[in-house]
Amino acid sequence: MLDCHARHILPILTDPMTAAVVRPFVALAVALAIAGCSIPAKPDRPVLRNEAPLAGVDVPAGAAWPEAEWWKRYADAQLDELEAKALAGSPSLDEAHKRFDTAIRSIENARAASALSSQLNGEVQRNRLSQTLGL
Repeated sequence: MLDCHARHILPILTDPMTAAVVRPFVALAVALAIAGCSIPAKPDRPVLRNEAPLAGVDVPAGAAWPEAEWWKRYADAQLDELEAKALAGSPSLDEAHKRFDTAIRSIENARAASALSSQLNGEVQRNRLSQTLGL
C-alpha cells in the first residue's frame, strides 16, 4: 500500500501533461550533475633547462658576478643616469616581496570569485479543486 505522500505524487508523475513539463527539467538536472563531475585536464608544464645560460664564463675567485655597479665600467653618462633613475625608483626586496604576496592574494581572490557555481530551483504544483473539495 502506498503511503499518503506517494498517493498524491503518483498521479502527477503519471499525468502526460505534467510529465512533459517535468522531463526536460529532470534531463537538464542530470546533465548538469554529470557535467559538474568532469575534471579538466591539467596543462603541460614547460620543460626547464638544467644548464645555466652563463656556464663557462670566467669569474675571478671570490668575486661577485656581476659587480654591484657593473655599468660604470662602460663610462657612459647616459647609462649612468638611466641606472640611477632605475635604482631610485625600484622597490627594496622586502617591498617587492610584499607586492608579490599581495598580487598572489588578489589572483586567488579573483579565482575564488570566478569559481564554478550553480543553483537550480524548481517547483511543480497542480491543484484540482474538484478533487480537493470533494466535488
